[in-house]
Amino acid sequence: METLKPIAFDLSAEIAQTGRFVLIDNYQIAGGGVILDVDHDQTDLIAEHVKQREKSWRRSRITTVVRAERFDQRSTLIVINGPANIGKREVAQLLEEKLFDTKKQVYYLGIDNSLLGIDSDLNTDSLRDEYIRRLGEIAHLFTDAGLILIATVSDLEKYELGILKTLNHPGQTLVVGIAPETLAQSQQDLVLDAGVDKKETAARIASLLTERNYLPEYYL
Repeated sequence: METLKPIAFDLSAEIAQTGRFVLIDNYQIAGGGVILDVDHDQTDLIAEHVKQREKSWRRSRITTVVRAERFDQRSTLIVINGPANIGKREVAQLLEEKLFDTKKQVYYLGIDNSLLGIDSDLNTDSLRDEYIRRLGEIAHLFTDAGLILIATVSDLEKYELGILKTLNHPGQTLVVGIAPETLAQSQQDLVLDAGVDKKETAARIASLLTERNYLPEYYL
């Protein structure tokens, strides 16, 4: 068995009560077992998926370098992270409009679970894991096509960020945190206060893109 994110458990030989588990499928008990040992395999599910994806991918002869020169930009996924209901969506839309007005190839992915095709019968944790996974796959397509993709995620965790970055590889990922954020500052490219004006926040993100050379000829 393997999980997308770390979970807490005990070995059954040490603490029997927390060293066993039950599998639930559609609210029915489907199985169970005891935990005998831990397999420290360095290859996880997501990494193995990306490895197989790269083997099967028939990439275009139009390289990312050629697309960057044509679009006058470097492709990237911009993840705007922070608590729910603090205006992340408005910031994302303002940023999209700002870049679009300067003729950049940009898209704000304003999606919810239904548009992603995620089964509403899944529990909350499963929904979120599937949302993160599918967002990473979509980001890979957009960045491979040379676009700047903007998405928002509430209370992003470091393991979820790792999944996004792995799935988006070899595309780039920029993380903007709107405080109070859930990630360490070292895991984010820009951290802004929630009290900052939304237009100013979008402008700061655009400046970051310029500083990091994603918009080589973009000026505020």
